Amino acid sequence: MIVDEIIKRLISSGIYKYEAEIARDLEMSPQNFLSRKKSGGIKDSLILLAIHKGLKEDWLLTGQGEKWADKNDASWPIKALIEQMQETIRVQNARIDQLQTNIDKGLDAAFKSDKKIDKLTDALLRCHAEDSLKPLQILGGSAK
Repeated sequence: MIVDEIIKRLISSGIYKYEAEIARDLEMSPQNFLSRKKSGGIKDSLILLAIHKGLKEDWLLTGQGEKWADKNDASWPIKALIEQMQETIRVQNARIDQLQTNIDKGLDAAFKSDKKIDKLTDALLRCHAEDSLKPLQILGGSAK
């Protein structure tokens, strides 16, 4: 799997010794890192991290060519930063969408609960009204 190869190259570059260090730099728990590693959903984050650390994407993906980006090219950290920010924005947008979905579900559940409470209140009031009329009916009076 390409993710395993990328991680092996990150470690072989000397930047990292252990996967836990990579997880820390990605601000992930080791469990989240392993889960995303298995699903392959961490590839883009690993590429951005490697570029940010100065590795060339081609080498990272294929193991061929130059390992390190040309530090004389002043644009490489800016490009890496822009890509990292774009990834962060994408992840944050996904989180916002999930939060909005959860809020919508919560509001829908609350609305349904309010309707149930209203129905129960109406039923209790009807029962109470009927019960308060029973003494008059027993005595032969009328409830007007």
